Amino acid sequence: LDEATPMAGRTDCCTVDGCVAAATAAAALGADCCGELGNELAAAAAVLERTRNEWSRQVMELGKDAISELQWADLSQAQRMLKANIGDVQKAVDMFMKALELRARERDLFASLRCVARCDARIIGEDLQEHPVVYLCTRSFTEPLRLQRDQLICTFEAACRSASDSPKGEGRVVFVVDMHGMVPKNFMDSAALKDLANMFGTVYAERIFKVVIVDFSRAAQAAWWMMKQFMTPVTRNKFHFVGEAKALEICRRDFDGPTFERVQSAFQINRDPTSSPSDRALHARRTTINNVPLGPPLC
Repeated sequence: LDEATPMAGRTDCCTVDGCVAAATAAAALGADCCGELGNELAAAAAVLERTRNEWSRQVMELGKDAISELQWADLSQAQRMLKANIGDVQKAVDMFMKALELRARERDLFASLRCVARCDARIIGEDLQEHPVVYLCTRSFTEPLRLQRDQLICTFEAACRSASDSPKGEGRVVFVVDMHGMVPKNFMDSAALKDLANMFGTVYAERIFKVVIVDFSRAAQAAWWMMKQFMTPVTRNKFHFVGEAKALEICRRDFDGPTFERVQSAFQINRDPTSSPSDRALHARRTTINNVPLGPPLC
């Protein structure tokens, strides 16, 4: 509904006062399930209020603009931060503040979602629960990871925005990471791995539904060891390491038909010894479903 649309008893939960009012109303319903929901909303509202106040003070002291970050900092984000910290309000506030700092640092990137496309990282479809599916082909990472960073962030941000439009998907995203043909040296960048892990662990806390890692090699273990140090146990447990056959079985079971077919064809061209980088790039453009980050899908 538009903000100007009259609605009796409507509470705007995007504001701190609205969050508190909504939480109080829910808690006052009396039933056990509603009481639990009310408590969760009240805790999330407290996280949001404390974070917004602390962030406003911080940017005021630094003389910086904070409007875009405050627009992002709403009740749904507070709920994710609280869930990621198992109900610990102070830890949730600390994580929320870190996320705001990272978003402020990359404000132009988040606003434009424009980057140089250097690899095959794209939104390829959705699963049966309407989670967007992001496909990554590590064979296409022909440069150091730090040069792919902006594209990875733009892809995940676009997927999260898409996920937020679907109540059924709960705002979360599925990843399929094809490790076939990976060049390990391009991933042995501890600074880039830490940077991405921090971004995904704060800005995108509780956004990952599942990560399917396909054909994980021994050569990739060092990169995984470095990255998992910066992940919570909950996030680490969302990673599933499987071979191609098992991955296809999972995708056939969990994805809609067109998405499964696109993933299957991506696996095939990535393993085709006769395919060229330009062949694979063209295939990526033809099987993406979102303008970000590769540009409009090609027919």
